[in-house]
Amino acid sequence: MDILQYHIYEIDVSGAIKGDEMPENVIYGTILSPNEMNDILKTVIIAPMCDNCAITPTTFLINEKTRIRVDQISSLPKKRITKHIGKLDISQIPKIKNTLEEMLVK
Repeated sequence: MDILQYHIYEIDVSGAIKGDEMPENVIYGTILSPNEMNDILKTVIIAPMCDNCAITPTTFLINEKTRIRVDQISSLPKKRITKHIGKLDISQIPKIKNTLEEMLVK
């Protein structure tokens, strides 16, 4: 399966996270790592998605209830990605890039 930047995937996190911070076995995430990295490395960088979580400067509403949590970025093995769900609307991408720059560069 090709794993593409700014696409949304289902991710199996069973056994990956200890404690009660992630009670689900499956989450949805947006790929942030560039396609060139995704082609070569065994890991990808994701921003998890949540339904009805708090709206903050680092969360983005992508539909009526689903948000991307840019403040929760992480890397994980590509083998945990189980299914392609869709792709972000092109209007969301500059917002994510600007927030990442603000968080990590400035």
